[in-house]
Amino acid sequence: MLYHRRLSSGTGRLGVVCLAAILLMACGLLDGRGARADNLPPPPVATYWTAPDDPPGQAKSWHINPNWSQGVPTGTSDAHIPLPEPWQPPLAKVSVSGAAYARDLYVQGELLCTGGSMWVRSLHMSDGQLTSSVLWTFTDGLYFTGGQAHFNMVRANLGTTLDVAGGEVTIMALDLRPGALPSISSGSLDVYGLVVGDSGAVTFTQTGGDVTARGVGLILGKMNGSNGVYEMTGGRLDVTAGSLTIGRYGNGTITMSDAELTATTVIASRRGTISADANSSIALIENLEIGLTDAGRFDLAEATVRFNGSGGVVQTLEAASPSAYSSKTTLSASERVARRACPRRSFFRAACQHSRRWHR
Repeated sequence: MLYHRRLSSGTGRLGVVCLAAILLMACGLLDGRGARADNLPPPPVATYWTAPDDPPGQAKSWHINPNWSQGVPTGTSDAHIPLPEPWQPPLAKVSVSGAAYARDLYVQGELLCTGGSMWVRSLHMSDGQLTSSVLWTFTDGLYFTGGQAHFNMVRANLGTTLDVAGGEVTIMALDLRPGALPSISSGSLDVYGLVVGDSGAVTFTQTGGDVTARGVGLILGKMNGSNGVYEMTGGRLDVTAGSLTIGRYGNGTITMSDAELTATTVIASRRGTISADANSSIALIENLEIGLTDAGRFDLAEATVRFNGSGGVVQTLEAASPSAYSSKTTLSASERVARRACPRRSFFRAACQHSRRWHR
């Protein structure tokens, strides 16, 4: 009798399990072999950097399995470079000297990339320090909320997000491919040669923080058929170590709302447009060139625009929309005049400048 009761009880539980499996198969959640029918990939393996800082200050290789909790990261695994807990010994610096891969890379410690290349879906940095002299290629995005990062070259492909919400980010060469999504809301971004819209359409959004463009400065709409847009609804843009070119051979647009722009030279040419509201300010150190081939379009009626000459002279741009000039026009702080394009030879240039000066 006892054996019969146990058998009946076991048979009952088995029946319930079988009934549940039949219902799941009927709903399409399991296939006939007990696997998930929706073909979802397994969750990515997470591997953590665990190499101790011993001897102190010596970096250890990314490419050695024992330095990671689950082995060296691959293109299908997430890599974590954490900060150790207060009661744990410090971790060693991470050194990359060859091709390295990861699905998503999370950095809080210290990462040094001196050779090879980095291929990751996304980078998430909240603390620590990242120094790289190699090319990084992303397919999803770069997300910064803290720490210090210095890149030699970054390539942002179609749909790649560059999101600076904190920290200090320096990029020697930033390749924004068509469809890239760059933005900054806090922190700082320092770029040596920032091109927005090289051969396609790219929009750079700034809602806060500080952006500095050095080298060639900032170019919006570089090549024929390109479209570069820079939207500022806050923050500061500094192009004093280069020139701000709005529409070099393509379409270039910069719009400012409650924002600050400081530049050495602003060049608006070939379908270049700049507009700013009453809460924005523009400080120009040397000159403003309007319309090298086509007339640039300016809407600065409400903005505060200052020219800071070499002698410390501060001027206010009284012409709200100086877009009527069909040839090159330069508003210069040092001469307090706007000059049209003239021949380069000194005698003819002097005569031309004398006859075409527009006294303000």
